[in-house]
Amino acid sequence: MEIRSWIDSINAAQRMAIAPVLIAIGLLTRCQPESLAQAPTTPPERTGGTPKSPPRITPSKTTTRIVGPLDGDGYVDYVAALNEIYGRDVTPENNAGLLFVRASGTKDLGPAERKRFFELLHCQPLPGQGELLADLDEYVQKRLARPASKSEEQDRDRAMRAVWSAQELPLVAQWIESNEKPLQLVVEGTRRPKCYLPFVLARGECLWDMRVPTLPACQTAARLLVARAMLELGKGQIEQAVNDLLACHRLGRLIGSTPLIIGALVGFSIDAEAWVGDIALMRRDQLTADRALAYQRELRGLAPLARLDDVVDKCERYSYLQALGVLARPKAMNGERSAIFKEMPPFVSETTLIDWSEVLKVGNDQYDKAVAILREPSIPRRRTAWGQFHREFMALREEVKRGAFNTLLLEDPLARKTMSREFGKIMIASFFPTIIAVSENENRAQARAALDQVGFALTAYRTAHGTYPNKLSELVPHDIAQVP
Repeated sequence: MEIRSWIDSINAAQRMAIAPVLIAIGLLTRCQPESLAQAPTTPPERTGGTPKSPPRITPSKTTTRIVGPLDGDGYVDYVAALNEIYGRDVTPENNAGLLFVRASGTKDLGPAERKRFFELLHCQPLPGQGELLADLDEYVQKRLARPASKSEEQDRDRAMRAVWSAQELPLVAQWIESNEKPLQLVVEGTRRPKCYLPFVLARGECLWDMRVPTLPACQTAARLLVARAMLELGKGQIEQAVNDLLACHRLGRLIGSTPLIIGALVGFSIDAEAWVGDIALMRRDQLTADRALAYQRELRGLAPLARLDDVVDKCERYSYLQALGVLARPKAMNGERSAIFKEMPPFVSETTLIDWSEVLKVGNDQYDKAVAILREPSIPRRRTAWGQFHREFMALREEVKRGAFNTLLLEDPLARKTMSREFGKIMIASFFPTIIAVSENENRAQARAALDQVGFALTAYRTAHGTYPNKLSELVPHDIAQVP
């Protein structure tokens, strides 16, 4: 699936999630004791004669997870924190992201975001767009002034699935040739050890709103690399094909190391494209046993695939906590508000009924459970744990839908805390990411990596002996260290 489709799906899910939130908020506001509606607030601080409300969230391990840095309003600045974490030890010389940006441009960023983006990359903004990566539909539109036909898109997909020739698919061959310069920048970038794409946000936006340059273009680069490798295999150019496939594998791992689940998903997708090319490589008679084992070793030496436990523990958790920090501010950031909160009534940001620290604690509980599951040592154990998590989470959602808070809260001496935790359940039930489905993508990526090792071991054995072994154990230790 394309990155645009993923983003659209995520945004649609978040928009749909707003409805039950609004219903529950209505129930919460109607069932509160009148005395709580007039709860006193801390007198505002004055700085230079201007009233300033104190932050409504107290930074701590159980609430904000990290306690700094703080922004000008006294809330944790998650954008600055993530830039510090992922930008550490990054230079213009070791950052693949810089070359990926040069190959794809930054058209999705506004002027202020673009300026800040390049400041964090420690380089000057690009002087012009130059020659940028273009997918087949964009290439056809530019060259032939019409949309790509369905058959032309099918030809592109065919070129990524099987060996082909320029005579068979001339338009695809021309498309690859037209992307040669920006694709070379991507290949050069894949030889660098880090991939840092800075976090930049407009005021009032959430990390969920953030536009990440290069992700769609890197999917295009993966298609180009695999299609070109298939073309090279058809010509018997084994080394050229090997170089393109390895570049694609490296690209997937680098993009997968960029923050947020969407980066991990794109990374897994790119690696899967390269894996299809690996299978075609295994089938070529020109691949010698020594070269098959050499390629196997090169695959084994690649950087690790994206680790979802780290992505969820930091980026996804911080995105959720940061969004609540946006929502909690009086006047909703001077009237500016994230797109996902457009439907939220002003009451949520204005009321003193909600103890936001309690809301954050509820969310952190769910993230703690998800991270613990992702760190289970085996796929069967993860799947069992996810089953239990899913049942409990669905029960939480049903509880939110029922919204029977009236009798619970009116007689509760700790009504504000109880109500806040109920609101926390509403928010986490509505906005918790679809980690279970993404976890299966991680499982498949790990399985593909193991199958690659076995596949090239089998290829080497067949080439050397003229037949396949009776058992995989016969590959040990010459062709593979152990049977996975």
